[in-house]
Amino acid sequence: MDSYDYPSAQRVLELAIAGVRAFAAAHPDRVQTTSEVNVLLQRLGELRADMPTTEIGRVQRQLDDAVAREDYEAAVVLRDRLELLASESLPSFWD
Repeated sequence: MDSYDYPSAQRVLELAIAGVRAFAAAHPDRVQTTSEVNVLLQRLGELRADMPTTEIGRVQRQLDDAVAREDYEAAVVLRDRLELLASESLPSFWD
């Protein structure tokens, strides 16, 4: 996997939280789920804080991952993509 799939991880955590809460609601006299929900909420908060919010951030994270894996062919492609995105985000001198 080239990068961490943040949206999918977020969906899984949100579904897990909803599932635990639904189970607890269905079994209020037999189940205490506060600690489980708190752990899932904490992880969801960490995930959201770590999630890249821009295309440049996403490509930068993929580049960092490629370098860490020593996948230099992928790193070159990602570096070039990052440079292109950066140049597109700068205002043109002539505009």
